[in-house]
Amino acid sequence: MSPRRRRVGPLLAVGASVLVACGGPAHYRAVVSASPAHGSGPCGAAVDRGELPEWARVGLAPGAAPPHVFGARGEIVAILLGYPYTAPARPGRPSKILWAVRPRPDGVERPSGTLRIEATLVGGSDIVTREVIGGPGPSNIDLPAPGCWHLDLAWSGRTDAVDIPYGSA
Repeated sequence: MSPRRRRVGPLLAVGASVLVACGGPAHYRAVVSASPAHGSGPCGAAVDRGELPEWARVGLAPGAAPPHVFGARGEIVAILLGYPYTAPARPGRPSKILWAVRPRPDGVERPSGTLRIEATLVGGSDIVTREVIGGPGPSNIDLPAPGCWHLDLAWSGRTDAVDIPYGSA
């Protein structure tokens, strides 16, 4: 493994309280609606505070507008619970992200397996990997350094990418 690449172990899902609050894995089978444009440029305007599209709101209160980041391809939205994030994470305050996936146009959902994440520090040399066992859903994505992180995402034959800022602890 090259010195520029670090592998970090699998991620643990957020506790049962988030699973209950979000309605569990079945909540990703919502009606498709148009997605607002995502932020332009790495972390520049990436975090959106507008209302979530209908397909990403299931399990959240009507009109919910938590901080979130749309995937560049519109396949996924990262709902940033407890945002803003710091790196390293403060004790007892992990960077909780709820991953909501846009339903497939054909309506046929495939088993999720694992959400694989390759995170690259923009303008730096840090690259780390994370895995969310069970696929997109609740997770903790703690990253090792402050800055803008570009996350390449892959799950169930689908891909997308998001940029998420992490401040100093």
